[in-house]
Amino acid sequence: NNEILFGKDGDLWKVVVGSKPERFSGLERPGAFALSRAKEQIAFTRNGQVWAASLDARTERQLTFLPEGLGASAPLFSRDDKWFVFSAARSSTQPEHSPFNGSRLVTYRNVSTDRRVGVVSVHGGDPVWIPAIGDVSSVQWTADATLVYQEISPDKKTREIKVAPIGGTPR
Repeated sequence: NNEILFGKDGDLWKVVVGSKPERFSGLERPGAFALSRAKEQIAFTRNGQVWAASLDARTERQLTFLPEGLGASAPLFSRDDKWFVFSAARSSTQPEHSPFNGSRLVTYRNVSTDRRVGVVSVHGGDPVWIPAIGDVSSVQWTADATLVYQEISPDKKTREIKVAPIGGTPR
């Protein structure tokens, strides 16, 4: 298959080598997305939740029902296409103290709290949660269905590579 899927302006697009890109119809406003190994399913985020869809039938279903304020990002299929892993956090903006600017200029910074990694079946259900202290990135599945990810401390001074067997404790 020489078809390429990509995201642009909040929509999913496809292009076949040698032709013009066209909007991929049937999936409304997918955010960050990942394709299954067999390229039959797509996992994506929409409104802070993880969704899955069949690329052929273009039917979609919501997999997570996270509480208000907790938003999912970066979904990824397991190697056997039976599980998804995703990052979740609560995000907000907070004013930053700037003693030399007076009251005329206020700066804000993005703050993430309640960080965690979630694992959920492609059939849905409650996620298995792996708590995180800092920012989580670069989540990958290993051949034996273990998760490997990077966690950066809240002060951004330390980076840890963590291994989490599903159903176990991160080490």
